[in-house]
Amino acid sequence: MALYGDYRPKTFSDMVGQDAPKNTLLNAIRLGRLSHAYLFCGTRGTGKTSSARILAKAINCTNITETGDPCTQCELCILAETDRLTDIIEIDAASNRGIDEIRDLREKVSFAPNTGKAKIYIIDEVHMLTKEAFNALLKTLEEPPHHAYFILATTEYHKVPDTIRSRCQTFFFTNIEKNDIVDRLQYICTKENFEYTQEGLEIIAKRANGGLRDAISLLEQSSTFGPITAEHLQQSLGIISADFLETFLTHLQKGHSNEAFAQLEALQNEGRNIQEFGKDFLEYLQEIFHQYIAEKNALLPWIIEVITLFEEGLQRSKRFEIPPLALEIAITKTLLLNKEFTNQLTHISSHTTTHTEENITNNTPAKKEKEKEKEKENNQSPSIEKTTDDLSPPPIPSSQQSSQENPPWDNETTQTIPSNIIPKNEKDSHTTENQNNHLIQQQKENNTIDPIDPPEPDEILPIVQSQWKTLCSMLPKTVKLYLSEYGSAIEYTDGILTIEIKGDFAKKLINTEKNITLMREKFSYFLNTNLQIHIHEKQETTANTLSHEEVEGLLQF
Repeated sequence: MALYGDYRPKTFSDMVGQDAPKNTLLNAIRLGRLSHAYLFCGTRGTGKTSSARILAKAINCTNITETGDPCTQCELCILAETDRLTDIIEIDAASNRGIDEIRDLREKVSFAPNTGKAKIYIIDEVHMLTKEAFNALLKTLEEPPHHAYFILATTEYHKVPDTIRSRCQTFFFTNIEKNDIVDRLQYICTKENFEYTQEGLEIIAKRANGGLRDAISLLEQSSTFGPITAEHLQQSLGIISADFLETFLTHLQKGHSNEAFAQLEALQNEGRNIQEFGKDFLEYLQEIFHQYIAEKNALLPWIIEVITLFEEGLQRSKRFEIPPLALEIAITKTLLLNKEFTNQLTHISSHTTTHTEENITNNTPAKKEKEKEKEKENNQSPSIEKTTDDLSPPPIPSSQQSSQENPPWDNETTQTIPSNIIPKNEKDSHTTENQNNHLIQQQKENNTIDPIDPPEPDEILPIVQSQWKTLCSMLPKTVKLYLSEYGSAIEYTDGILTIEIKGDFAKKLINTEKNITLMREKFSYFLNTNLQIHIHEKQETTANTLSHEEVEGLLQF
């Protein structure tokens, strides 16, 4: 006999979990208030059929315990446990689903029990009955003989007709908690002298998805391979290791397409189930998602998009003739998605390479004088600890940006600065370009940027494009970071400045009434011109190695 059969519970007290159905049935037995029909619902391996057999045994038991459990010692209990009690009839509705079988049941239900006190019909997978069979069962369920009880079990409650549900007491069997499954597996391992580790049992419990029968079956299978450890489970059950999943996610973050595809190909060569890998990876992404929420990580929007892409890929893999192709498409879409989060991903992958360059650029005499002035100001006023409650990405030092090779979608053409953007008080001083940049930087620090002379309408767009960073610096922190990275001015017509945004998340964050009003006020002040702001989402999907048409076709898949 299979191991789960040997350890099937014989009383309600032996059952793992399911406290609500268990306690209700025990009280009904103890108080003698049993219903004539019950409907047990729940996923596989949660104790529905076991509970039905225990309840049938308790109804016929001649020596019920004080708690309501069957004694397991009387003659009727022994006959029930050995499947020799003819008054307990089990029917598999999956193979006996027609109206003829239900008619036969109706004819025999009126006969008195042969040996026991009552006749109990256990109909498993009752949702498989035909419509005609359900209709034939209705009258018997509504007014059964006093010696007859019906216990129906199903994994698909929604397929049971309302007319059947209304005639039964319904109990829902929930998934068994992971800790309860681990405790039961430990008990079995001790009884069977299996070598095991706690980590190995936890992996099995997680794999069982709340079903104790599945967990015991996996335990029996893995025990024949050797000691029940995480390493052996990866080989015997094909479970993907956490290190493999972490490496795969790192390749996606860094844009290493060849390495990500190589990992997927390695799984196929080993004969692993691609859909199981997709499920394991989604569970791993769920853990990262919760971690990013707790940390207020700037990559939270990115991980949400990746989860969505791989969930869609996993569902499509079930319909594809070549299942790995669906996940390969999900990988490609993720790599294309990275262009919207270039700075955040670059900040993660090259965090340690910037400090040396930053120190070199900070050793100029002018920089040292500024630092001394700032130290004096800090000594005169108490320090204030800055905290952030938003999800904006951390700013990247300019040295880091220069040290990294910009992706093709971030390349910008250099534009000349028109002469009339120089502030009024400096326009006639013949300052050099470096002096002008130094003045703008100083005004940014003091949060006082002077307006320019009113430009001609055809000069407004070039001015905005060349001074985009300056204009964005006048806005609040979160809007400034996202607008400067993902926004650009593309058109100025009839007093309306059109701004293009890359990505849904950035657009949703920026395109609010409050932010639009703020941008209109700041931009109008700087340009000395009354203008309106219009936000337009950027529909850019091109990549470095694909044509525009190819990528458009891929993303519309």
